[in-house]
Amino acid sequence: MKSRAADISIDLYKSATNRKLASVTMSAVPRKGEIVWIESRRVAMKVEDVIWHAENNSAQLYLAPDRDRLERSD
Repeated sequence: MKSRAADISIDLYKSATNRKLASVTMSAVPRKGEIVWIESRRVAMKVEDVIWHAENNSAQLYLAPDRDRLERSD
């Protein structure tokens, strides 16, 4: 029998404004510096900070525009 990783509730925030962008469920929490794709907004953003809440198996990700990707699009 295959075991399934527990889903983690993650709230996504925009770093510059602390505005909540979305709430999602993932099987793993992205690390600082990784790029995440937000399908509902059709945008890739870079993880600037992660706050883990072990007591309720959730996390908050603070995101910023992926500057490398923006510079390459010129």
